[in-house]
Amino acid sequence: MWTDEKIDYLKEYYGGIPVKKMAGMLGVKEYAIYTQASKLKIKSKYRKEYAVYFGDEYQFNGDADYCCRRLGVKYPTFIGYVSKSGRFEDGIHVVDIGKWRPDR
Repeated sequence: MWTDEKIDYLKEYYGGIPVKKMAGMLGVKEYAIYTQASKLKIKSKYRKEYAVYFGDEYQFNGDADYCCRRLGVKYPTFIGYVSKSGRFEDGIHVVDIGKWRPDR
């Protein structure tokens, strides 16, 4: 059952904390979080930020849209540059440096 309190919580924190954790806190299944967010057209208020390197040299940071524009690539190519293993592709190395909330 989605109470007003649960919906307010979902609106405030959707995308900011892992869905598994949110589901546990609200006492619902994970799929219910996605379903309710979609039904209410709730979008995450949080943005991932990335740091872009050419080789070992820092170039710039920003969200995915900004980085794609600066690099002149489409999103799927950009995500291919995000490295968890420390490997470089085409000399470009992108590090996920976390989430932030632009309105705070």
